[in-house]
Amino acid sequence: MFILVAYRWSQPDIYLETEKKTHLHYDFVDISAGIKNRHFKEDFKQRILPAIIYRGISPVPTIGKKWSVGLKYDEKNGCWQGRWPVPWNAPVGEYRVEIWLSSELKEKIRLGECKFFIARRKPQKLNPGLSVMTMENMRPLKTMRVKGPDGEWGDWKKLFDWVEFSGANTFWYMAGQTSAYEEKLPDDFPWNKENLDFIDDLAKEAEKRGIDFGYWVQCYIVLGPRRYRANYEYGWDYKYDLGKSVPTRGISVGDKKRIEDIIKFIKGLNRIEEIDYVGLDYIRTAKGGLELVDEFVREMEVEVPQKWEKFSKRERMEWLGRIAERTRGRDIPLIDQWNWWRARQTAIVLKRIKEETGLTKPLWVFNLSWEKGWQHGQDVVMKNDAGADIIAVMLYEADLKQLDCLIEDWKDYVNRGDANLIVGDDYDWPLHQYTLNPAGPEDFYGRTLKAMENIYGDGLVSGIFTHDLARALWGRRGPYPPQEWVLAGASSFSRLREEWEMIPIHIEIEIPEKVLFNTEFSANVVVKNCGPLEVKKIEVSILPQEGIKIVSGNYKEIESLAPGETERVEFKLKINEFDYERGFRHMVASRTEWNSGEFPGYAFKYLSLIEEPLLFPATTFAMLE
Repeated sequence: MFILVAYRWSQPDIYLETEKKTHLHYDFVDISAGIKNRHFKEDFKQRILPAIIYRGISPVPTIGKKWSVGLKYDEKNGCWQGRWPVPWNAPVGEYRVEIWLSSELKEKIRLGECKFFIARRKPQKLNPGLSVMTMENMRPLKTMRVKGPDGEWGDWKKLFDWVEFSGANTFWYMAGQTSAYEEKLPDDFPWNKENLDFIDDLAKEAEKRGIDFGYWVQCYIVLGPRRYRANYEYGWDYKYDLGKSVPTRGISVGDKKRIEDIIKFIKGLNRIEEIDYVGLDYIRTAKGGLELVDEFVREMEVEVPQKWEKFSKRERMEWLGRIAERTRGRDIPLIDQWNWWRARQTAIVLKRIKEETGLTKPLWVFNLSWEKGWQHGQDVVMKNDAGADIIAVMLYEADLKQLDCLIEDWKDYVNRGDANLIVGDDYDWPLHQYTLNPAGPEDFYGRTLKAMENIYGDGLVSGIFTHDLARALWGRRGPYPPQEWVLAGASSFSRLREEWEMIPIHIEIEIPEKVLFNTEFSANVVVKNCGPLEVKKIEVSILPQEGIKIVSGNYKEIESLAPGETERVEFKLKINEFDYERGFRHMVASRTEWNSGEFPGYAFKYLSLIEEPLLFPATTFAMLE
C-alpha cells in the first residue's frame, strides 16, 4: 500500500513548462509536466493530468470546446505531455497553465504553474485606398485582341486602358497555373509557360502608367483532364449522397513536391524589379483533404472508434468525411478541430513559401468568405501570423441574405489590428443570382460597399479588389456590357477613397426612378466639396451607356467649389432602346475630374421604363427616331 507523504520544498511537486514561451495563432502550445519525487511519479504514471489554461482568472476553452488538456505519461521522455491548440483569434497576452486536482490532493501536493504568451505578427503597413483590378485568365497575351473602354481595338496593352479607366491604382494578374488540356506538363516545371515571358512586359507597362503590378500563383488546384495531370498526391473528398470518398482535382496540401514547385516558380520571377506584389490563391485544401486523416487524428489527439488500427485508409477517410459533410446531427467539436487543423496546415505552407522564396514585397492571399474560410481550411488570423500582408476576402456566390449573415459573422470575429483585409466581388452575373433589380453591376456595387463598411468589427477596410477583368470582357456578363461592370467597380473605388478622405469630392446622380421611352429627362450630377480647401476646375462628364441617348452635351465644367459647397450639373437624356433581357433598366453614369485629383470620381444609378414594351418580342429592339 502506497502512503502519500506531503513534502514542502521550495520546488513544486508537479512542475509545468511549455516548449516555447511565445505562440502564434496556428501553433500548438506543447505542455509537459514533471514530478521529481520518484514516489509521486510512480503513483501518477497511470493518471491523466488535466491541465487548464487561464487568461487572468478565467479558464480558456480551446478548439473543439475543450476546457482542459489531458497530459499523458510518456515513458520515453519521463514526463506527462499534451498540447493545447491556440483558439481561433485568441486575444494576445499572457496565459497561465495549471494542473487541476481534487481538493484532497491539492492539500498534499504542491502544484506548479507556468506562463506563456500569445502574440500576433504585425504585417507590412497597408496604406488606405488600395484599389485593385484583377485578371484571372490564361488567354495568350501574344495574340490577344482587346476592345478598350474607348471602343477601339488593340493588343494586350488595352487591358491597362481598362485599369486606368476604372481608377484602380493596382493590377493583379494570374501568372502561375497548372492546367493541361492537350498534353501533360513536364514534372520539372508543371506550369503553363505561354504568358510567362510577358510578365516582364506587363510589369513594365504598369510602371509606365503609374500602376502597381502584382502576380499570383494558383497553388493547390489543377485544371484539365485527369490523363494529363501532373505527378502529385491529390486530395480526397466525401460525397454524402454517394456514401463514399472520392478523388478530386485538388492537390493535397501535404504534397511535398508541390510546395517546392511553388517556391521555385516564385523565385524565378523575383528578378523582375517592377513587380510590387506577389499573391497566392487556392492555398488551402482545395477539396476535402481527407487524405490527411491520419496526421489530423494523431496531432489533434482525436478520439476515434474502437479497432481504428484495423480500419483501411479508405475507411478512416470515410469515417471523417461522414462527420465533416453531415448536415444534421453534426459533431461540431470534431468539425471545429478538423477546420482548425487544416487552417494550421495552410499557415505552415504559407510560412515556408514566404521564408524560402525570400519575399520582401507585400504578399497577398485570397480567402473564401463562407464561415470565414474555415470549412475549406483557411483562417485569416493564421494567415496573417504565417506571413500574409494582405488577405483578399472573396464575396462571391452568396445571395443578399447570406451575404448579410456572413458579414455579421466576420464582424464578430476580426478587427483591423488582427489582419489586413481587403474585400472584393466578381464581374459575374450568375454569381449575383441573375438579378435584374437591382441590376447585376448595381448589386456588385452594393455588396462591395456593404463589406467595405462592415466586415471589420471596428472600422473600414483599407482596400477593395474587383475580380476579374477577363470576366468583364469575355465572361458571364449577362445583359450588361463590360463598361457597366467596370463602372460599378470604379464607383466602389471612389467611395473607398472618399471614406478615407483621400479625395475631396462626393458625387451622386439624381434621376427619376422611372421614365417614358424616347422621352427627354433630366439627370443631375450632384458634386459636393467635402474637403477643407477650395477645389478648382471640376470637369463633369456623362458616360455613354447602352440604351441611353445623351440629348445635350456630355461634358460640363464647374469653375470652383468652396469647402462644403454643392452644385448640380444638369444633363438631358433619353432611353432609346427596349431591352427586356435587362428588365428595361439602364445605367446613367458620370465621371468627375478636378485639378488636384490623382484619380477620377465615379457615380452611377439605374432607372426603368414606366411601361414594359410587351408588343416587341425581339431580345433587343432599338427604336429609330
